[in-house]
Amino acid sequence: MNIGRIVRAALPGFEDRAFEDPARPVTAGEINSWWHNGIPGGSGVPVTEATAMGLTAYLRAISLISSSLAMLPVRVYYRDSRRLVAQRTVLDSPSPTQTPFEFWQTWQMHQLSWGNAYGFKIRDGSGTVRQIRQIHPSRVSVTDAEGSGMKLFDVSDDDGESRRFTSFDVAHLPFLSPDGITGLSPLQACRTVLGTSLAAEKVAESFYRNGTKLSGIVRTPATLNETQAGAIKSRWRQLFSGPSNAGEVAVLDSGAEFTPLTLPPEDAQLLQSRAFTVSEIARMFGVPSHFLNDQEKATAWGSGIESMGIGYVVYTLLPRVKAAEQRITRELLPGGWESGAWEARWDLKGLLRGDAGTRSQFYRVLTDLRVMTNHDVAELEDMDPPEGAPVYVMPSNYAMVDAGSGVVTPLTGGQATPPTVDVTPADAGL
Repeated sequence: MNIGRIVRAALPGFEDRAFEDPARPVTAGEINSWWHNGIPGGSGVPVTEATAMGLTAYLRAISLISSSLAMLPVRVYYRDSRRLVAQRTVLDSPSPTQTPFEFWQTWQMHQLSWGNAYGFKIRDGSGTVRQIRQIHPSRVSVTDAEGSGMKLFDVSDDDGESRRFTSFDVAHLPFLSPDGITGLSPLQACRTVLGTSLAAEKVAESFYRNGTKLSGIVRTPATLNETQAGAIKSRWRQLFSGPSNAGEVAVLDSGAEFTPLTLPPEDAQLLQSRAFTVSEIARMFGVPSHFLNDQEKATAWGSGIESMGIGYVVYTLLPRVKAAEQRITRELLPGGWESGAWEARWDLKGLLRGDAGTRSQFYRVLTDLRVMTNHDVAELEDMDPPEGAPVYVMPSNYAMVDAGSGVVTPLTGGQATPPTVDVTPADAGL
């Protein structure tokens, strides 16, 4: 088994050099440790896909973006038109073992964590792609086949043995690629941030598990044995703990004293660092921090939920959508990007819809301008179209004015009238 090859498959762009000292080749022991325990972060805590998912903000960001895209329909249109392709394609049900939602969610999760998503293309007798079998990014290493215009994929199996495939066999969805071949892995690029966040979680876990935060201490002048100390503690809890005893007055005898304990500044700073983790991960994925349930800071993404949602779609989802649309068109649809007559499009209208009042005003303006018909409005609202042919609905007193000649033509019929001329003193010869 070639350990170096396996590690390269798990870490795209990985070289046999130490992270701390690029001039020093790594040892076989270090490679084996990183493979089984994860990439060492700046805090010394290993960063793996599983450990990173233990950070609630990271899990939420991954789930939010991948689920947002998975719940939207991916349709196939004739190139440069609004006409849908009627026949079924691979995009309708990409995987035989997953629902469409599960497939697109998993693909986006791979791309978000690893910077790359891969899948074997299953073709029919005519060469058309009919299914996609997903490959975990940790199994794949990508190189460029110079001069061929194709990529080479070394895919490892469960035993670590590698087989080589080309772009004809493997679909590849990279994102934010520094070399145009392999996408940048956030797990690798941001391992210091994630490692620090994981270290803070471990410290916090130890902090609470070991009982560092006590509510107070009862001191007595006499030396107590274990039984006596337990009896005093139990009696104290019985008399003064719980909401029913709030505001009670404690009476201590025999010289006993109660000293309350507050949270030390360094412990408070630990809790603040955990809150900072949310902001760092939100920045890492381009997600508004309030979408990760961080309510401590004001947002600059808008004053209402509609503005926040539109900002999220435009600045976070749309770049990923465009990258996926072009890659899917290129690799999965007949003819590809160069000669194909079809193209894939994500339908984002469901996420961009405003409230009912805003939508009504929007439709009214566009129907008044004869940009949309009553059938167009029904389609956007996922409603059955009205009976009859599509019609434009507008006020009866509307008219068209020719931009060049100024001729006015009533939209409801009637005679055209000449333009109205503003007669100035100069025109009148005065």
